[in-house]
Amino acid sequence: MAANRVKELAVALCDPRLMREFMFLASLLNLDYSIPSFKEDLHSINKLVLADEECIKAYGLKEGNALAVNEANLTRVLMDLLGVSTEVMLVGVDPGKKFAYVILSGGTVCSRGYVSNFEELLDIINSLAKKLYPKKVIIKVGEQGKDKAFELTKLINSDFYELYIVSENKTNTKNAYLVLGRYFPKFNKDFNAALNIALKNGSRISNF
Repeated sequence: MAANRVKELAVALCDPRLMREFMFLASLLNLDYSIPSFKEDLHSINKLVLADEECIKAYGLKEGNALAVNEANLTRVLMDLLGVSTEVMLVGVDPGKKFAYVILSGGTVCSRGYVSNFEELLDIINSLAKKLYPKKVIIKVGEQGKDKAFELTKLINSDFYELYIVSENKTNTKNAYLVLGRYFPKFNKDFNAALNIALKNGSRISNF
């Protein structure tokens, strides 16, 4: 797996919010890492050091000793370390009382969760797009959400997005990605369905 390429990773993030975001992404990407203590000499360890500005100063790191990250570039840096192409962002939506969504980039799940409406989902997509800089976002919605999906046409007016309606037949079956162990985080049935929807062909809605 690609994550093995960066398993010797030391993480020195002094910003608690940035550390929480890193830990969430690391769990999604099955990324191995260690967190050094302030007693360790990061200049001498044989690991790639991922650090924010505060920790670079605290550890006395210099340019070239650490890979600097912040809230704006953390996701992109991790995807680059894994050798993942981020040109296309793929979004699968399993409609229900709440929408379960899964977002993939380069075949790697980089976000999942629940939203109450498409406006909320677009905010999440746009926030992630600012970090990954995809050339295109493809949104696939299960057919039971077809009527609500058409509301997206009122919210989106750009060739940057493509919207598809996908049959929900067999979307509750175990996804091959999960069967093969590609993703270690536990996916409940809603996220599994959203992942299946994202990876299925559908009918494009083109009246943006």
